[in-house]
Formats: sequence, structure tokens, C-alpha cells
Amino acid sequence: MSLLLTLLAAKGLGALVGSLLLITQPVPGLAEPRLAVVAGSLHVQTELRHGFNRHLDGLLGSGTTVAVGYSATLLARRPDGTVEAMREHAFFHSARYEPAADSFLVFRSELAGRPDSLLTVPTLASARELLVRVNAPVGSAAGLNSENEYAVRLRAALNTVRLEALEGQDLDLNTFWNYRYPRGVTPWTRLDKP
Repeated sequence: MSLLLTLLAAKGLGALVGSLLLITQPVPGLAEPRLAVVAGSLHVQTELRHGFNRHLDGLLGSGTTVAVGYSATLLARRPDGTVEAMREHAFFHSARYEPAADSFLVFRSELAGRPDSLLTVPTLASARELLVRVNAPVGSAAGLNSENEYAVRLRAALNTVRLEALEGQDLDLNTFWNYRYPRGVTPWTRLDKP
């Protein structure tokens, strides 16, 4: 009987240790986002933290396209305190390892049409850096009421990939984030009159 109790205790201890490991793993999140006016355009600036682990790094290094999709919602708060969602903007950063060139190809959709929207970088660390840094336009500052305060609500998610090793099954990469989608909101900002 003591062997059975020992096994049950060991199994319970294993579950406890496993739970503690999950709890102590860093949760992906966004560094405090900021709203800035750059050349007459509103930009949201932040960084995705703890978004990559060895599994995602391994997929990226294998030639699988890994993308982080971001959605940004511009909010306006009127002097009477009412809040309105004004516009939404979606963009993504993707990276893929190119074995023939031994480099990573990184695309940032919010910069489409500019030379720096598609970059070739030599290392996984540089590709990861471009995937997680955000400095994205969310609309023009022209025509916004200077009496209102503005903020941007931001959310991030990973893409789904098809893996031939899993008989062509789709794999939602958000499983590596335990389906915890990083979110953030900029502090309320009043825009200066031009």
C-alpha cells in the first residue's frame, strides 16, 4: 500500500512541478505602447516581449514563415468623457529563412512600398528584432480634434502554418503563446494644435 501512496504522491508532485513551470514561463506581452506624431501621421510604438521561444525559433530557422499580425484601433475621448473607436489598422511582420542565401527575409507590411519594408538580415536575432519592434502609422493627424484625447489599443497574434511533417496539418502558432494574445493601450494623449 505504501508503494501506491508513493506513486500517487510522485504523480501529484509531477503535476505541481509542471504547473509551476507553466506559471513561471514568461507570458508574451507588449511593452507600454506610445502614441506619437511623426511627420503629420499618428504612429504607435511598442515592442513585443517574450514572444519567441526555442520552438518558434526552430520553426523560423527551418524555413517556415513566421508572422506576427498586429491590429491597432485609434480611440478618441471627447471632453464629456465618451470614447469612440475611430479607425482600425491591421499590419503584420513576417520572416522566413532562405537557406540558399543563409539569411532571413523580413517583411513589414505597414512600410509597403518603402525600401525598408523588405529586408534581408544575416541572423535569427536580427530577424526576431524586426518582427517584434513596432513603429507603425495608424492614420493622419490632420483633421483630428485638438480638444479630444487619443489612444491606440493594440493586439498581436501569430499566424497558422501548414507543416508537411504533420501530414499537411495546419498548426496555429498561437499554441506557443498558450493562446494569450498580447494587448496594450497607449496613454491618452492630447494632440497639439498645428
